[in-house]
Amino acid sequence: MYRDPKRHIFLVLEGVDGTGKTTIARRISNAIGGQYVKSPPQPFAGIKQHVLETATPTARFTYFLCSNIQLSSLAESLLDRSHVVSDRYIWSTLAYHAAIENITPSRLKHLVAPFQRFLIMPDLVVFLTVGREVQLLRLKDRVDDKLQRDLLMSDRFQQRLRKAYRSVRDFFKVTWMEIDTSHTSVSATVHAIEEVIKQGSKT
Repeated sequence: MYRDPKRHIFLVLEGVDGTGKTTIARRISNAIGGQYVKSPPQPFAGIKQHVLETATPTARFTYFLCSNIQLSSLAESLLDRSHVVSDRYIWSTLAYHAAIENITPSRLKHLVAPFQRFLIMPDLVVFLTVGREVQLLRLKDRVDDKLQRDLLMSDRFQQRLRKAYRSVRDFFKVTWMEIDTSHTSVSATVHAIEEVIKQGSKT
């Protein structure tokens, strides 16, 4: 799977809210002795809420695209000494923008193309899924702002978002692994990812 089995790997977890991305990203990072990098990274994380509340759609998309470039640069610098694991990357940026603005994801591809050389591609993308009922149960006590809460509670938006993720999957050439976390424990999910990483290092 990997270009050089001796080098460190860049692993990204993608998926809708409630799949367990952050928890699993932290656990798998510890399991493989890697560095966890939260998306968006600083300094972008500090202004995320303000951007979500005030920016125009194009400005919001540009913000997340630039945060991916920052994450890419950070990951590249860390890969010299450790594995890197992140929750969310360019696929979330594309899928969420397409779903929020209710546009065809393919319309966004040309916006990313000029910046693709600044985005290192992960060795493995783990796409986590979850059933709608389980998703709502997991997130019922989570504190979000009104916009995020409305998006979470909207069945129509969640359907668009899941469809958008499927559409943007093949925009970039990467190894893609899918796990349904609806009835799979965190430990079992982490173990499954570890096994794929081990197999990838042998090929």
